[in-house]
Amino acid sequence: MLIIINDKKVYKNLKSQLKTEFKITDMSLANCYLSIELHQNINSIIIKQTEFIKEILHQFDMKNAASKLTSMNDKIYLDSEFTDDLLNNVEKKCYQSDVESLIYLMLDIRLNVSFAVSILS
Repeated sequence: MLIIINDKKVYKNLKSQLKTEFKITDMSLANCYLSIELHQNINSIIIKQTEFIKEILHQFDMKNAASKLTSMNDKIYLDSEFTDDLLNNVEKKCYQSDVESLIYLMLDIRLNVSFAVSILS
């Protein structure tokens, strides 16, 4: 369980309540949670998914790809009947896996990817 609270008194109270019900271990500040990297300082928490993004790029054989801003046409849609004719079952499974990775990335912290992924899925 990851607890994010900026009030030490509330934190200590919650921790005491949890100890009465569960065996807990305080592991101090988190560095990583569910493949999300956490960088904390006194004023902020920065979340990143650098390693997961690198893994996806490797999976797509795009580890040397350059980042580009690309706008997405909101009139485009994916015709499942057309794609069913183009892809065999193995390719469909691969495509589904790729989109699942992008959905996981999108849902965690990359909301700017959400529109394009929703079209692809």
